[in-house]
Amino acid sequence: MPIVLVHGNPETDAIWDDLRQHLGRDDVVALSPPGFGAPVPAGFGATSDEYVAWLVGELEAMPGPVDLVGHDWGGGHVLRLVL
Repeated sequence: MPIVLVHGNPETDAIWDDLRQHLGRDDVVALSPPGFGAPVPAGFGATSDEYVAWLVGELEAMPGPVDLVGHDWGGGHVLRLVL
């Protein structure tokens, strides 16, 4: 099962580089939320609901289930999604 990592702010997905190296897997995906390593889409208001919707969209584009890991604000988005 792939691992999906979601970082917080003001970081970028580079925060996961050491972990990814130690895991030694090729199925680890590090996502960068809009405005924090990824471009902000037109009309994106950067609300908590919009970040959760962004995360849902990213996950729906992936085949099958994933193990989802969040840190800092990314952890909040992950928590809101799974609850």
